Amino acid sequence: MEVLSVRTLRFLAPTGVVLLAFALAMLLARFGQNDAASGAGRGAIVAPRQRPDGGVEGVVLPAPRFGPDEVVELQLTGLANQKQPAVGILQCYYFASPANLAVIGTLDAFGRLVRRPPYHVLSNPRAWLVGTPRINGRTARVTATIVDASGRLHCFAFLLERQSTQPYLDCWMTDSVLPVGENDPTPPVSARPQGDS
Repeated sequence: MEVLSVRTLRFLAPTGVVLLAFALAMLLARFGQNDAASGAGRGAIVAPRQRPDGGVEGVVLPAPRFGPDEVVELQLTGLANQKQPAVGILQCYYFASPANLAVIGTLDAFGRLVRRPPYHVLSNPRAWLVGTPRINGRTARVTATIVDASGRLHCFAFLLERQSTQPYLDCWMTDSVLPVGENDPTPPVSARPQGDS
């Protein structure tokens, strides 16, 4: 029985680290730190303003210089763009792999998909945390944990592939995004008690 409990603890350890990091980020945010300093939230990651040839203002195009975790951060930043939601959807769409787009289809279909459950929580997060990529050759898995507007935690696995053909040669792009543990209800992140200053 002791071996089982050690295995269980090893299995749950990454989740505990994520929860601890979120608790710290939320605590810092509540005590007046800006989002960028806490490393969490909608404002923490701002897509660079650039206008590549044929590109859209504020949209970053795939490039080999972006690692898998940076691609996920750019996509989450795009989806969380409340000021320009169409540009945000386009940002996320640009980093979807050709194989992914062959299944999803048009930009309109992609937009409808990411605005429906379970992906709708990506559009209005209170905070997020992107994990360290697990790279295996030309594929990678990046776990992103989201705190939604209600304070509930959601976890998604981004599966990415380094592309082997032009025009995206050596660019990391997302093949799929899968909800993790959505059947396990998570309690909301507790709010600071009323009356505390």
